[in-house]
Amino acid sequence: MVPKNQAKPRKWVSWFVNPFVHTKLSGATICKSVRLDVLPNRKFHLGKNSTIEDFSVVNNGVGDVYIGNRTRIGLGNTIIGPVMIEDDVIFA
Repeated sequence: MVPKNQAKPRKWVSWFVNPFVHTKLSGATICKSVRLDVLPNRKFHLGKNSTIEDFSVVNNGVGDVYIGNRTRIGLGNTIIGPVMIEDDVIFA
């Protein structure tokens, strides 16, 4: 699932497996230039009306990533699991 010496999953895992395994609730937005290094063997949850802005990195290779409702992950942040970010939090 992961190429040798890399942290991100293969393209076919990102396209065909992750949409069925990970949770992204209604109103959640993942901007265009976000690097999502999420693997299907760990959990990733993005709550309602939450936003991950451009140039951010989300990685669940070590542990689960939970992002609550109405939470904003600002420009250029790095989130590496295991982490639980509650509701109404802004990382700027």
